[in-house]
Amino acid sequence: MKNSNLAVLIGLLIAGVGSIVAQPLGTAAKPAAGEPAEMSPRLADLKKRLSGGDSTALPKFWASLEKDHAPLLEPIADQPGKSLVTFIWRAGPGTTDVSVVGRQLSRLLDTDLWFATDIMDSSTPMFYAFFPTVAGQSKGRCADPLNPQRFAVPDDVLAAVPADLKGENSQWLKMSMLLFCESPSDRWTEPRVGTPRGKIEMFTVDDKQRPNGRRVWVYTPPKYNSAANQPYRLLICFNGPSYVMEIPVSTILDNLLAADEIWPTVAVMVDNGDLKSASEDLDNHAAFADYMAEQVLPWIRKTWKVSNDPSQTLLCGYSRGGSGSAYAAWKHPELFGNVLSQSGAFWRGNEGSSEPPEWLTQQIKDSPRAALRFFIDVGAQETRPTPGGPIFIEANRHLLDALKDKGYLVRYVEVTGGRHDPVHWRSQLPDGILFLAGKHAQNK
Repeated sequence: MKNSNLAVLIGLLIAGVGSIVAQPLGTAAKPAAGEPAEMSPRLADLKKRLSGGDSTALPKFWASLEKDHAPLLEPIADQPGKSLVTFIWRAGPGTTDVSVVGRQLSRLLDTDLWFATDIMDSSTPMFYAFFPTVAGQSKGRCADPLNPQRFAVPDDVLAAVPADLKGENSQWLKMSMLLFCESPSDRWTEPRVGTPRGKIEMFTVDDKQRPNGRRVWVYTPPKYNSAANQPYRLLICFNGPSYVMEIPVSTILDNLLAADEIWPTVAVMVDNGDLKSASEDLDNHAAFADYMAEQVLPWIRKTWKVSNDPSQTLLCGYSRGGSGSAYAAWKHPELFGNVLSQSGAFWRGNEGSSEPPEWLTQQIKDSPRAALRFFIDVGAQETRPTPGGPIFIEANRHLLDALKDKGYLVRYVEVTGGRHDPVHWRSQLPDGILFLAGKHAQNK
């Protein structure tokens, strides 16, 4: 797939585009117009063996994928930084069509193996799903059963999520991730056998703007003790459902705590609702920052034994949740001492406006330095213009410059290949926690 087309195809995938045109079983699908008709060397060898009568070749291939997994990644000798990426689907009886990232798969001879191969940038992680059609019926979005990298949610966490956020209502739970290479942080995002697990529960907090209250999820670490001598550290995440499911805060904290990298921490994931509601919360709105300071934080402190020290309290979020975290901490540094922003929407204006652009950055330039520390990550491919005018990534760079000029402690990461999606947010979150709240960081 040409990189220029990738974002468009992923957008189609999210919108629910499924199979393209069903075709008779055994008919090879043609690549989309303008796409390279690439062939994986490994599949070419398999095809040769099968054509030569080797009946063991296909079973051996499927067995090898249990170890190697899919998609197949093969280097291109004369194109450094590029890879041949082959998506593979093991079809059931009656399959007439399969597509992935807007591309129709081909069937290998008369086997149950369907595939599509493209040239991709090896530094560009992505998410994807398959859309098979069986006996004329679309099966909808399916995660890749041959790829263990996916937005998997442990059963105990899923039990705390209401029906309107899971099942058919969650596109992410049926998506897989293509990472190319493992980030050092990825080891923190996967559940480990034998690692003690904390507990996650859903609660409702009063909110005069919401007749039914506001949902929050609270993670308490293993062996949480309300009578403990030392209060627990506190992590508050906006974009709450995402930090419960796609960006697994509970698993990350379990693993970091088991490795003795952090102090025991309570995490609260705040539900900001749909796009309209999230905008009303997080786009530099004073009322929401005050609501967090005057209602949510006191409720947390009353219900759980957490620290009153702002240096031991961390606000986190992505996109408008990242900029909203920075805004709430800037407005209430007496309560929130650390900001972990992931692809923060720092191009925004004041109180939900696009004007003036980069309003919060200007406020930081014009106000005295507060007792705040920052971890900021943004995808290197977040280069689109914003409604307010600034290029998205450049707005993050401008904030970095303002923070550094004021003498704030800040770590800034531009994630190679990163776009505006959870693939890189989940991998960067542990690094941000370690920088702002890790035992070794605190001892420096």
